Amino acid sequence: MSKDVERAQDELKNYLPFMTQGKAESLADNMINASGNFVEKLITWVCSTFTEISARTMKTKKEVWALISACVRTILELLYEARSSGGKFTEDNKLERMTWGMLKARVVQDQLIKFNFSAHPAVSHTLNVHLQDNSVPRSAHEALAKKVEELSKKVQEQSKLVHKLQSNKS
Repeated sequence: MSKDVERAQDELKNYLPFMTQGKAESLADNMINASGNFVEKLITWVCSTFTEISARTMKTKKEVWALISACVRTILELLYEARSSGGKFTEDNKLERMTWGMLKARVVQDQLIKFNFSAHPAVSHTLNVHLQDNSVPRSAHEALAKKVEELSKKVQEQSKLVHKLQSNKS
């Protein structure tokens, strides 16, 4: 994955022909490196979060990926909103709007990293909503536990009856 990030960084450097030596080139390099760093940290967070949740809970891989996917979707939406804050591109303002959007996205990336993704307010909200949507209410759990207890008693009674009938045959 790191090789893919490095390759993407190299491609982006070649894609920016409007950048000349000096401050603009330095800004472009800084933004590209920051984006590569962000992607690497995001990948690390995804992997470690998957491992942690899988080890700590009895959730299936599919359930864990659903949670992580919801978080990643929130992260990408935050970045999209920041990038699109530059407004519509025209030939006259393309460079300025693209630069503004990149700078706004950089701020969001830094915030996400600062909060280690999970503790970022938007991602935390996504985690909370997912928990609310996928939790079992205590009343439902208690009702199910009561039903299991009743069924266990019936099974024990039936088992005793079968055992008694088998003893009588002998």
